[in-house]
Amino acid sequence: MWGTVSACLPHRIREVPRVGRHRDFLLPLLAAVLAVACSDGGGSGAGAPPADDPAPDPAPAQALSRTAYGPDPWTRDRVEQLGVDAYLEEQLDPASLDDSALEARLAAYPSLTLGYYDLVDQYQAEPFQPLLELLRAKLLRATFSRRQLEQVLVDFWFDHFNVFGADGFTNFAVGPYERDAIRPHVLGRFEDMLRAVARSPAMLYYLDNYLSSAEGFVFQGEVRGINENYARELLELHTLGVAGGYDQDDVIEVARALTGWTIGPPLLGDPDGFFFWSDAHDDDAKSVMNELYLPAGGGMQDGLDLIAYLAAHPSTASFLCGKLVVRFVSEDPPSEVVEACRDAYLASDGDLREATRAIVFSDAFRNRDHLGTKVKRPLVFLASLARATGLSLDDSAVVDGLVFYAGLLGEPLYQARPPTGHPDASSYWAGGGTLVSRFNLLTLVTASDGVLGIDWGVTGGSASEIVDALAESLFPDGVDTATRSAAIDHVEGLGGLPDPLRVREAAMVLLASPDFMRH
Repeated sequence: MWGTVSACLPHRIREVPRVGRHRDFLLPLLAAVLAVACSDGGGSGAGAPPADDPAPDPAPAQALSRTAYGPDPWTRDRVEQLGVDAYLEEQLDPASLDDSALEARLAAYPSLTLGYYDLVDQYQAEPFQPLLELLRAKLLRATFSRRQLEQVLVDFWFDHFNVFGADGFTNFAVGPYERDAIRPHVLGRFEDMLRAVARSPAMLYYLDNYLSSAEGFVFQGEVRGINENYARELLELHTLGVAGGYDQDDVIEVARALTGWTIGPPLLGDPDGFFFWSDAHDDDAKSVMNELYLPAGGGMQDGLDLIAYLAAHPSTASFLCGKLVVRFVSEDPPSEVVEACRDAYLASDGDLREATRAIVFSDAFRNRDHLGTKVKRPLVFLASLARATGLSLDDSAVVDGLVFYAGLLGEPLYQARPPTGHPDASSYWAGGGTLVSRFNLLTLVTASDGVLGIDWGVTGGSASEIVDALAESLFPDGVDTATRSAAIDHVEGLGGLPDPLRVREAAMVLLASPDFMRH
């Protein structure tokens, strides 16, 4: 949509000098990342210390890599000042954190604050502008927000409730959807988020529920009936899970309960675009899973009672917690953490703050065996790169270039087509071609350090001094001894090149290593 990446990047960045050497050192790094992906996220941590050294506490690195888009100077200092537990508690209360610097950046994008109707009215001549501003905001939030856990959770829950955001209609609806249906609820009650999602124009349109009507309902000479698309995904993907105990009859009953939930014209719809069309609702009695009985004449309350029932169901708790543990702990989720999360969810009436707290304060979350076992998704990779290096994002062309790269690496933001969203599986993100594209971007970024405002914090020295200084700056938990040795060998092999080039080359090796590609 934005042309080629070279068109997005400023001309002065595209034409940069590169060290004329074969990058043979990238081959073992590529193999190491692929090995983790093929093991389904297992294996030892990338930053494991030598056997004869005492192992550092993995909790700070785990907190900064899984509940954030990688460390930056502020989060590293915050963990050191508060300790991991207090840091995580602060992140669980994002309203307590001052994000005014980020908000000042986002003020450049006026569409972010507008409702669905206003966006349709004001951007008819520029239909892709709201989506473009949302894409830029996504990268800036991941990079600069001090509310890092909140941003990670917004990303998680958007994938859980995925909609495709670039089909013409959802260009206008996807921004309000994330802002109003997802973001306010990621540390609130799941029922509230589920209800907000169900009435959002983005979801109503994406899964066709805006068309769903009582069987035989006639509109403008057209005979309509129920549409099962949203009902099926509501059960399978949003709440109970595929093994949640429902059958096809239940899908039909759920679809009947949600008939008449549609998108309203401006003078009839609620401010968020939702309209309950009572004439199109199936008002006969309904029964779901032989547990929820909805009497005749319930109207819109049918859907509200259904949502409350599904949100409180034990199968929903297990399904949601399994996905959360995959995101925060391991792609082979420890059953004891899933159970602790499930218990916290059910005991708190679906409070996602309590469910998330049960995960990030578990022993498994802080277990070194789970550190560095997930390949970074493209957004995590790009944001962590900007956060680790201090890469300037003041130039919108640089922001657009990185947004384009997210798509090039397989994660077009807000544009996953299936309702499952982008997969949370290392094997999906570690194809050889996409990793080579990551290496190419790192070559470009390190060679353009001056233009991009990157200060490596080291000007020269021996190969080991350069590598150790960079490793301390870029990695909160250090680097693997093999990575350190590879970087030192590479710098030593550069001969008499000027120090700035030696520093750039060392940075390139470290950032291309499994230590940085994984988290």
